[in-house]
Amino acid sequence: MNSHSDALIARLRLEIEKLKREIHGSRSERKARLLEQMELQLEELEADASQDELAAELTARSSTVRAFERKRPSRKPFPEHLPRERVVIAAPANCPCCGSGKLAKLGEDVTETLEVIPRQWKVIQTVREKLAANARRSRSRRRPSM
Repeated sequence: MNSHSDALIARLRLEIEKLKREIHGSRSERKARLLEQMELQLEELEADASQDELAAELTARSSTVRAFERKRPSRKPFPEHLPRERVVIAAPANCPCCGSGKLAKLGEDVTETLEVIPRQWKVIQTVREKLAANARRSRSRRRPSM
């Protein structure tokens, strides 16, 4: 918007200078009126441009942008009265890194999804067991069998 106003102001100034040079020729009255109208238009445009610049400066100074805060989803657990079906996904028997067969259970992740069966509701719990190789307890003290 400012570049358009600046270009218009520059064009009007050039035309005013041109008309001032030609004012003493034929049809000088018509050119004098045209010159006065253009000068008024130029003054209005310059006043508007200065007001726009002041408003832009005030807006830039006073406005602060708040940081975007993402809301975490807060899903409520399914009601306890619904029947639940537990599906356990088996963990690997051996450690994929060291190949040890002695794994200790660290915990489990439980994901609940709601499945709709006509006229019946049930919650399916999917369990993924978390296991880790237990390197420190690899040699337990055993009594020799007799």
